[in-house]
This record gives sequence, C-alpha cells and structure tokens, in this order.
Amino acid sequence: MRILLVCEAFQALGGLREAVDSLACEFLRASHSVAVASVYAPYRNDRIVRAKVDCFPIKLPRWKPVTWRHPERFFRRPNPAELKSVISDWRADVVNLHGGVWERFPMVIAACRAAGASAVITFQSASYAGTWGVQALGSLKDAAALTAVSEGAKGYLQDLSPPMRTARVIPNGVDCELLRAATPFHRARPYIFCAARLYLQEKAVDVLVRGFSLIAREHPEVDLLIAGDGPDRPVIERLAAECGLGGRVELLGFKSQEELSSLYKGALLFAMPSRFREGLPLVFLEAMAAGLPSIGTRIGGVPEVVLEGRTGLLIEENVPEELARHLRTLLDSADTRERMSRSALEVAIQYDWPGIAARYLEVYAKAAPGR
Repeated sequence: MRILLVCEAFQALGGLREAVDSLACEFLRASHSVAVASVYAPYRNDRIVRAKVDCFPIKLPRWKPVTWRHPERFFRRPNPAELKSVISDWRADVVNLHGGVWERFPMVIAACRAAGASAVITFQSASYAGTWGVQALGSLKDAAALTAVSEGAKGYLQDLSPPMRTARVIPNGVDCELLRAATPFHRARPYIFCAARLYLQEKAVDVLVRGFSLIAREHPEVDLLIAGDGPDRPVIERLAAECGLGGRVELLGFKSQEELSSLYKGALLFAMPSRFREGLPLVFLEAMAAGLPSIGTRIGGVPEVVLEGRTGLLIEENVPEELARHLRTLLDSADTRERMSRSALEVAIQYDWPGIAARYLEVYAKAAPGR
C-alpha cells in the first residue's frame, strides 16, 4: 500500500510530528511505501526525523465559509492544488491527515477526491469550537475513514459532527524500547520533570511553578526541570523569580527525543497540567514508558492514560494548591512512587508503536480495499 501522511511542519518539534514520524517508521517496517506531505508553518525545523521517507513541502489553504460579510469567497474558493499534485504524482492509495487545524480537513478531502485516493482524517486533539469549526467538520461525511486518538476527543467531536460517531479510537503510541534503554540524566539533585510547549493558553506550566513553590520548603533537596520552549518562556522565568525559587526551576529549552528520554529516566515524577482539551499527549505515554508516576489535569484524553491512583494522579482544576497536594503525596512516599512506576510500565506496553501502527493499517485496508 502507498501511504501519504499529512501534517503541519513535519520537521518541527512536537508530539503530533513525533507520532507521524513513528507511524512512518512502522509502516516502512511492514513493507509499505510511505511519504509525508508537510504543510508550511512558522515553526523551527530542528527535529531529527527518523523515518527515511520523501517529504514534500506543500501549501494547503484553509477552508473559509461563504458568509454575508464575505460573499466574494463564493468566487475565490481555496484550491488544494499542491496536495492534489503530490497525491497524483506519488500515486498514493491512502492519505492520512493528522490534524490540529480544522480548516484543513475539507481541503484534504477535496484533494483526495480529485486525485482518486482515500482520505483518512485523524483527530489529534479535541478543540474545534466555533461556527466555522462545526461547518468544516460537516465535510467529514466524505472522508473514507475517521480516527481519534482518545475516547475523550471522539466524544467531544461527535456531539459537533455526526460522522464522528463512526470514528475508530486509535491512541498515540510510545517507543517503549527507546525509553527502557535510555541512560538516566545525571544530576546531583533529584528533580520533578515537565515537558511542554511554554504557551499558557494551552499548558498550565505557571500552575506547576506555583504549585512547586508551595512545597519547595518541605522538600529543599528537590528541583523542577522544564523542557520545551515557547512564547511564554519570559513569563515563566519571571514567575519563578517572583516565587523565590532561584535556581530550583530550570528551563531547559528544546531537547531531542534522546535527551528527553534521559530526562524522563532520571526524574522522580512527571507533571504537566493543561488548560487545553488534550487529545492524548505523548509526554504522558513517554513518562509511563520510563516508569514515572504522572500528574495531569482531568481534561480531554489525559484520564485515559493517567489512571487515577494507578499510574498517576489527576487534578480537577488548575489551581496551585491542588497540584501541590499531589506533588506532596508522591514526594512524601517512595512506596507510592514505586507502585505507580510498576503500573506505568505495565500500561505503557499496550501503547507500543508496532501495535498502534497495525491498527492504522486495518483502517487503511478498509478505506482503500483492493489497493
């Protein structure tokens, strides 16, 4: 089968791109032909790509509805010509968009229809609000297949778009072998670890810093390390200083997957509160595969992997006091951390990439029969 994967900024850092890269590697191992169409986006292109595939940079216009304020859109309809050309020239059987931008869905489906390929739309998150979003989701009836990375994402979206009721839930995966083999990060002082984009509309890293400040005196030997970067890094730096945390909060910036694996393995626990209706964050799967108990927010697909009392703890609201309580629970009890560590390793195996990729291939086979 010839499989074309589509996402934004394939060479940029981020969980969605890592997921697409991992799927491409598994499809190649299964002897399928694979390529990636990467939509131009204003991100840094410094991620190390593991899959040895052709990558076609394309411009993919966003769909916009015709409204009484913008009747001219009826005559200037967006044209996904570059994607259509890639699909036709590369002779793709199946095109799988891993999407975060809802205005792309109608364009991908239209390009596939014009080029004679089957369109599979994968929802990597569960935030598609607004009238335009609902209208764009209406195009899903013309897709060959739909998938979502969590029951939480599917449940939210099927209330907005009836076609989503047919979607198959296929979670993101994790490279368990890579995490098992990682060398723990060497550091004189123990640490809590977080990996997140520093964008406070989505990730509640500020709540993590404030929560840490509430237990910092009780645990003077423990620091907080945060990997990732983003527009709100200066805000986090100022907040750490205002909380009097000095050198106990370290912002590490962008890290490669190998560096992240090492940081997971060396940590006491993982914490990433979120304001965004997450699909299924890879960071929690990676933490689990490294044997870390996790703390997350009960939102989107997070509760499907951070199993309350088993692999971690959940906060109901993003308030520092609640987060501090959970940090205290885990830091005060090595036995609790060890018990959750064992459970996390057991659960992570269920998300190993070969099994996840096989489920996608089942969807593709039904979407493009006889190919």
